[in-house]
Amino acid sequence: LPITTGAMFAAPYTCQIPTVALEGEGGQSRGVVYGHGLLGSAGEAENSQVAQNAATNNMVYCAIDWIGMSGADIGNAVSILRNISEFPTLADRVQQGMLNQLFLGRALRHPQGFSAQQAFRTATGASVLVPDEVYFDGNSQGGIIGGATTAVSTEWTKAVLGVPGMNYSLLLSRSVDFDTYLAVLRTAYPDPTDQQIIFGVLQMLWDRAETNGYAQHLTADPYPGTKQHQVLLHVGFGDHQVSSYSAEFLARTIDAKLRWPALASGRHPDARPYFGLDTVEGDGGGESMLVYFDSGTLAPPAGNITPAASPEFVATCSALSKEQLESNVQCADSHEDPRRAPQAIAQKGAFFRPDGTAVDPCDGEPCVAPNRFTLDY
Repeated sequence: LPITTGAMFAAPYTCQIPTVALEGEGGQSRGVVYGHGLLGSAGEAENSQVAQNAATNNMVYCAIDWIGMSGADIGNAVSILRNISEFPTLADRVQQGMLNQLFLGRALRHPQGFSAQQAFRTATGASVLVPDEVYFDGNSQGGIIGGATTAVSTEWTKAVLGVPGMNYSLLLSRSVDFDTYLAVLRTAYPDPTDQQIIFGVLQMLWDRAETNGYAQHLTADPYPGTKQHQVLLHVGFGDHQVSSYSAEFLARTIDAKLRWPALASGRHPDARPYFGLDTVEGDGGGESMLVYFDSGTLAPPAGNITPAASPEFVATCSALSKEQLESNVQCADSHEDPRRAPQAIAQKGAFFRPDGTAVDPCDGEPCVAPNRFTLDY
């Protein structure tokens, strides 16, 4: 059993309180725990896309460092790649990071939490927060580990997992984010066969610190003492950092319905697209749902490679400058597009309510997201 160390530590957090909340009469803003991205920090709560979500839907977004896989853990991550036997230190710390997220949710929801603090009050002294409500919105790593955290959460029952997936042993080889770290791994373990064995073995430990180990209890058969959860999976088609194939694995595992029509006809590269996924047209009601957002990025490769290493990407995009890559919708990474898409923001606004449902955000058409570089947030 876990043994407490007796030591205490401070867990800094950052909150984005929109002007509309502070200028209102109070008690109108819904609290949202925000899960940050790969090796990021609580500071992501100050990002422009979070501000857009918060202001549009009158929500207070708060984030906390996901220790174990935050910026402070980069040194440990590099050390692990040189000596894989050190990996348990990452998984154990991520579990503490999950607990920190739950405490943040409690602080947002409880009347003696943030509601009792001056920073969360209007000029008249009223708390900006809706009492006893909190939701979860995570992107990238926040969507991957956010599923695990949601499965064990007694604080929230609704979560949006942005550009999510599960099973890091699948994700790493298909992510451009891992290219730099793979170079470190190769120095200690140069044989590609050894690398794949390592990914598979590590997954058995990683299961306790990401959605792969919790998915069977995420939307059905909840853990004792928890309620049933409903999740939306916002997926960027062709994502360079988190494979959209992994999001489909997650959807099949939790029996999330595929919002239909998912993509324009012929866009999905598989001979049998969306294998094993049941579809739903129109509003999804109380169902968990996978929603594809297509901003024009090239379709993902079927092989165990990154999108940037695919023959199609090399032929179309390899000669382009950074500026040209960003403006070319086929070559630009779609990873950050769903969280900025107006349709996704509107769907969150309808979903993050006690009686909220999974509405159809795209009026019966495939969801087309703008390229992030065409937006000012």
